Amino acid sequence: MMDDKLFFVKKPLIGVTPQYNLKKNYPWCQNEYLDAIAAAGGLPVVLPIVLGGCAAQLADTLDGVLFTGGPDIMPHLFGEAMIAECGPQCPQRDEMELALAREAYARGVPIMGICRGIQTINVALGGTIYQDVAAQRKPDVKILHRQTGYVDSAYPSHTVRVDEASKLYGITGKSILLVNTFHHQAVKDIAPGLRATAWADDGLIECVEAAAPRITEPPDIMGSARRCGYALGVQWHPERMFRRDKDAMALFTDFVRHCV
Repeated sequence: MMDDKLFFVKKPLIGVTPQYNLKKNYPWCQNEYLDAIAAAGGLPVVLPIVLGGCAAQLADTLDGVLFTGGPDIMPHLFGEAMIAECGPQCPQRDEMELALAREAYARGVPIMGICRGIQTINVALGGTIYQDVAAQRKPDVKILHRQTGYVDSAYPSHTVRVDEASKLYGITGKSILLVNTFHHQAVKDIAPGLRATAWADDGLIECVEAAAPRITEPPDIMGSARRCGYALGVQWHPERMFRRDKDAMALFTDFVRHCV
């Protein structure tokens, strides 16, 4: 005879990187990121802005990390001098996120990046970004990459072409996706270990993912399972679309599934 105990499934613990108010000295996080992770079955936790050298310990503790949108990355971190069109930066956040991205990736902890997050993952692993897309690229096709003031953030404003041999295609089943857009920086040179798998009509990279599946052993005897080396970054903002767009929701569902 079965007893009346309630059984709970342990949800994967997903670290979410915060924004940081430099003037008032406090971290904060937009609810959409947390809501999307929760809707996908994860337990989101907002991370501290200063890790104090504990990025490795934190990576060992978390089941996954979501790198969120935000300000520009300091150009010297990818080997460039700052151009006039580069925007506001947050050194504290750069230090924290780059360290955590490297430690998580090295340990095979699943990582996902959104907007600034795709750029963070790429820079952390040795790639570069455009400091300002409009100033540094002159494509034949002109695409609006900042829809603020034109289209509500929950709705798409352009399409991206998806590599049919990619994880992104496997998640959505689509070779063309409708996406929103709020950025002036973007991935330029792809980091070793990553590959581009989606592009806007002007050729700008809109998705990167792990170039090949990686299985890593847990870092110590406390690890309960081998880790998958999942890495996926998108330049758009699916957290603003997931309530009405099944493709956006599928990105979070797939990420959290790999964090279990």
